Amino acid sequence: MKGIKKTNDFVLGIIMIIVSLCLFFGKVTTNVPEISQGGYLARADVWLQMIAVLLGAASIILIITSLDFKKTGKSEKFEFVIDSTILLTVAALIIYAALMPIIGFMITTFVMVLFLTILYTVREEKRQFSQLEMADWLRLVKKGVITAAVMLIILWLVFGKLLAIQLP
Repeated sequence: MKGIKKTNDFVLGIIMIIVSLCLFFGKVTTNVPEISQGGYLARADVWLQMIAVLLGAASIILIITSLDFKKTGKSEKFEFVIDSTILLTVAALIIYAALMPIIGFMITTFVMVLFLTILYTVREEKRQFSQLEMADWLRLVKKGVITAAVMLIILWLVFGKLLAIQLP
């Protein structure tokens, strides 16, 4: 496509704008009370709309950066790859959603953040799980536990304390 230097970013930006519009204008949440125990910001639909606005803004930036304003003529072709990291992330999110009502928010969130931190650290380092030694595993688990603990503390402070929302 002429005028587009990064086709993947352009396509992703368009898809994310559509998702953000669906989140913002769609009726995703039901039974939303006019006034919630934690106030206006404790309502689920308000948070979805805020996420939709942020997603829309990031999408617009992504689309703008994917365009070829300098007319260099260089263009990256569209390439869609589904690798093991993407499949494991989708599986983790499905398992997370299924187990949260059973096990609870704290444990499922901790385990998922730990798993995703390890998964994406290995990917970022361009390594394979089969190549990891015990020292690497200890470093990855330590990083994951610290990341998961910090994330849980932040989520608990924001939602549990600041907004007074009972976590599942």
